[in-house]
Amino acid sequence: MFLVFPIFKSILVLHLGIIKVLNILGNIRRERYLKQLLKEQRVLIRRKELRLSLDGIKVNDRSLEIGDRHIRSYYFSGIPQNIYRENMYRVLDNKLEYVFSIHTSQSNRSEMIKLARQRISVLESINEEREQKGKLRKIEHDKEIEELNSFIEIILEEDERSFLTSMYMNVYSSSKSELLDSNIFLTSRFKDIDYDLNISTFDQLRSFDSTLPLLCDEGKKTLRVQTQSLNELLPLVPSNYLDIGGIYLGKNENSSSLIILDFFKARNANINILGTSGSGKSETSKLLVRRLHMLGTKCLILDPEGEYISLTKELGGKIYSFSSKDGINAFGISDTAILKGFLSFFLSSKSSLIILDKVLNDLKDKGDLSIGKIIERVDSKRAKDELEILRSGSLKGIFNSDREISFKDDFICFDLSSLKSEESKIPAMYLLLNLIDRSIEEEKDKKKMIFIDEAHKLLRNEVSRSFYINLVKTVRKRNTGVVTITQNPEDFSDTDYSKTILTQAESTILLKQSYSSLNHISENRVFPLSESEEDLLPTLQVGEGFVIYEGNHIQIHFDNNI
Repeated sequence: MFLVFPIFKSILVLHLGIIKVLNILGNIRRERYLKQLLKEQRVLIRRKELRLSLDGIKVNDRSLEIGDRHIRSYYFSGIPQNIYRENMYRVLDNKLEYVFSIHTSQSNRSEMIKLARQRISVLESINEEREQKGKLRKIEHDKEIEELNSFIEIILEEDERSFLTSMYMNVYSSSKSELLDSNIFLTSRFKDIDYDLNISTFDQLRSFDSTLPLLCDEGKKTLRVQTQSLNELLPLVPSNYLDIGGIYLGKNENSSSLIILDFFKARNANINILGTSGSGKSETSKLLVRRLHMLGTKCLILDPEGEYISLTKELGGKIYSFSSKDGINAFGISDTAILKGFLSFFLSSKSSLIILDKVLNDLKDKGDLSIGKIIERVDSKRAKDELEILRSGSLKGIFNSDREISFKDDFICFDLSSLKSEESKIPAMYLLLNLIDRSIEEEKDKKKMIFIDEAHKLLRNEVSRSFYINLVKTVRKRNTGVVTITQNPEDFSDTDYSKTILTQAESTILLKQSYSSLNHISENRVFPLSESEEDLLPTLQVGEGFVIYEGNHIQIHFDNNI
């Protein structure tokens, strides 16, 4: 099997043994030109039938010169174990003039296993020798041994076949300086996705020949590649993201293909939406809400700033607003652990919480739970004064209301915008999330999505933070996902385990990022980002972003028009 991807204006095409120069005007995409090439060139030309003269070709150590063109030939000496076609496509989709070729042939199964075991023996011998000298084993050798053992196991079980694959690349330029710039650009791009691209030093002509459509691998720079990896290597067409039963998000920036994703198909349905102020977080989350609701997913929204009221009215959803006249009956909750967590927001002393625990259990046994009774039974004057805000202070009526909240509707928005202070907004978010958590238990078969806007607010209190972490870990079992929407990913840290909230999500939507957020994401390995992605993220416009979905990084232009 041989594939060649020409992408420059003056292309050498072999036509029945005659070199014919085609001048192709403009930037012709690889896909279109390859179709044209395959249509016109039906004759396979063997090397011995072709008479190529070296006259006019100047061969240098690290480049070739043909006329006024400078050419540098490369080969790939290593590729990552996990290959994502989208990454390869994004790297190759650039403005350079180049030819990229892949040679592949099925390998002998027993021979490949033999070679792999020989390599393991060599690596083990090197590491044992180092240990005998009092040195540490080489981590890269242990990693390669692990990969080789995994490779042998897959081949033995016949889950996949093994192929010998060589990859070459010729880059064309009009000057030596331009060739040098191209080299810096390419090596950086491929390093981002863990591909080892090397200049064919002292072997330029062989690598150059390996990119011509002659079915000849003159360079012999072979790599071991398994079936799935080989399939993902081919960069002609990026992966299609057309999940049956998924929602339409927009178009792939690299290929203009549609992106339709089923978040419930992934390991979990949790989603992060991260972006700076003004990056389009609300519009992106509304896009998800609208299209998930259209497909029958139950949507429950915590709306601290009233961003979703208009959308809820438009789609006929239920809105619960909160004020001193329309509140929630926190003391109607039979679970004293939830009630204790809620009241802890207003108590400054741990000793008060110990006293409170006994009071709540006693009142529950008597069936007499109310804020008035709790204040009467608490011994501490300090605790009484702190809790009084709920009975007669600024929060009167908000958390001890008689209003009943029903979770039967398929679209519910909890509007907290009238709660101006953080001391009321965060306890309300905590309390409502607990009620939502209890309600989804009753509808396990129905798909549900919980949207938490301004999610970083929940991290400011230990009780709400712990509950939030547990929520994202457990909702999967109840056919539910949690959408975390925030402009501050740096608030999610390792020290208090809140980073788990982000890393637990199988899908992430990255919009425009501030440099401080990017530094946090990179330094704390929240998500694996390439250098080119880090360069792009601070420059994105509203409607542009990256979707990390099942390990793939998809550059997307969101479509809000439907």
